[in-house]
Amino acid sequence: MSEINAIIDAIIVVQKALSVPSGLKDIQQFTDEPPASIGVLPAFLNGVAGDGESHNIAHLHAQVTHRIDMNLLFSKATSKYPRRQARAWLESVMAGFPISGTIGGSVRNTVSLSYEFDDAFEWGESLYDALTFEIEVEVDR
Repeated sequence: MSEINAIIDAIIVVQKALSVPSGLKDIQQFTDEPPASIGVLPAFLNGVAGDGESHNIAHLHAQVTHRIDMNLLFSKATSKYPRRQARAWLESVMAGFPISGTIGGSVRNTVSLSYEFDDAFEWGESLYDALTFEIEVEVDR
């Protein structure tokens, strides 16, 4: 298995264990392969955000930083109170992904987690309310 696939698989393990905010539905779909359509919500669409960056450390080994986008689509763009739902999911996701720790017990050295709200995330012919998280993971080589 490739390094990047192992990272995404570890991320999905954490996503499946996230606490569901009170009054909201559990996440129904986790994927790293873009589906033709989103059949159930909420759903996580995961993918590579950019190329890895190599850094030499004392000429002994390299460190690579991978950036992964985690798009949490939680409602159709016409839903009521999308920002309230976004804040609830934000707390759950931020609590579930440790910084400077391991992901899913296998991938180590999470270095940052950032997010942005998107009330017009387009997938296929539909618009969704979404939170896009970018997680950076360092891997020693």
